[in-house]
Amino acid sequence: MATSFNTVADVASVNGVKLSAYMSSDVLENAPVVKAMYAILASQKDSHKWIAQSATAGAAFRAGATGLAAAVSSQNVKSATCSILDASFNVDQAILAMAMDPAAYLGRELERKLKSAFHEMEKQIVLGTGADGSEFAGLNDSVDSSMVIDANSSDTDGLSHIFMVRTAPDGVALALGDMGKINVSEPFKSVVYDGDGKSYDAQRVTALGLVTLQLGGKYDIGKVLDCGYDNYGDIDQYLGALLAKFENGEPNLIIMSRTVREALRLSYTSTTGAPVGLLTNWQGIPIVCSDSCGALAVAEISA
Repeated sequence: MATSFNTVADVASVNGVKLSAYMSSDVLENAPVVKAMYAILASQKDSHKWIAQSATAGAAFRAGATGLAAAVSSQNVKSATCSILDASFNVDQAILAMAMDPAAYLGRELERKLKSAFHEMEKQIVLGTGADGSEFAGLNDSVDSSMVIDANSSDTDGLSHIFMVRTAPDGVALALGDMGKINVSEPFKSVVYDGDGKSYDAQRVTALGLVTLQLGGKYDIGKVLDCGYDNYGDIDQYLGALLAKFENGEPNLIIMSRTVREALRLSYTSTTGAPVGLLTNWQGIPIVCSDSCGALAVAEISA
């Protein structure tokens, strides 16, 4: 079921160069959900609108000269404001002067900052307002209650959620504002103040982009709520029940924690009596592991 489509590496560009070609290292390695999700250009420079389906259309056979009452699909327009992705940084002028190659030093720092920025983007995609309440809504904010399977674990130590997503141009997708540009400035002199209010000279590089999440429609996001150590053996059953809820095309991405993936692997090993290797998919649907799936449940328990 794995498909080839545009991702952020294909759509985003750094100073006119595609992200996939710009960096020597993988700046998305700490953001596997960002790396796997479909990406599009936002409909406006700093905002995005899309048509979301909330009910499927009805159709049937009929006899000649006999009418048919068939429901039309229910759709509505949704919108989201882009958030500023900021990977800007300062480097102490004295430290930079000691570098054998100052330009290479700044380039490596830019890679680190972009890697960190994409990791924060992933948190927002999964946790939404649970990560930053002032930024765009994420999967957990937007899943319809009818698309939730409650595992109802009473184990508060190992709780985690699983998301099942249809990522597509008309489904869940990263929407990149300003034509997908990440604008990186040339280094310029700046004065920075430390924690004690004392100043030092620095070289500053700004790296700014715009991004939001197109959340698709009702049948594009599903969730298994609260998997715990006491019901990890039933994960396969929960995933099957959740898959049955999708009416508008099948999901093509499952997001879970590493702990849940390992529990699923062990349950297969226990059932078959033979060792099962690392799981990369469930029923042909790719599995992507994100630390945010574990962090989510902890945040909810603490609230």
